[in-house]
Amino acid sequence: MEKELKELSLNMKKEVESGNYEKAYHAIVDAMRDYPDSGVPHNLLGILQEHRRNHPGAMKHFRAAWALEPTFLPARWNLEFYGERKQNGRCAYVEEDVLREQKQAGRKGKVFNAVLIAIKIL
Repeated sequence: MEKELKELSLNMKKEVESGNYEKAYHAIVDAMRDYPDSGVPHNLLGILQEHRRNHPGAMKHFRAAWALEPTFLPARWNLEFYGERKQNGRCAYVEEDVLREQKQAGRKGKVFNAVLIAIKIL
């Protein structure tokens, strides 16, 4: 399951960044049906909503992704990134995106601290 969801995320990254929003939307909705307990499809739909300029809708899906998987770094990153309307950096489709952004920022940041706290609680 994890491999399929990562593959989906990478494919959706290509589709969304190419402007193929309708194709991406249908694939994400199918994934929500196939993986109802995963935060990945909600994270992807949040990214798609941001690209469609629906900020409130995007934040709802990032929060849903985080609620379903509290240790899922991309959802937490996107909550912070889009919630603060950051100008520098990019959204996160997969965990490697978060690590890249953190490395470029040269700091651990709030995201890692929040994740470490969440992991300790769980």
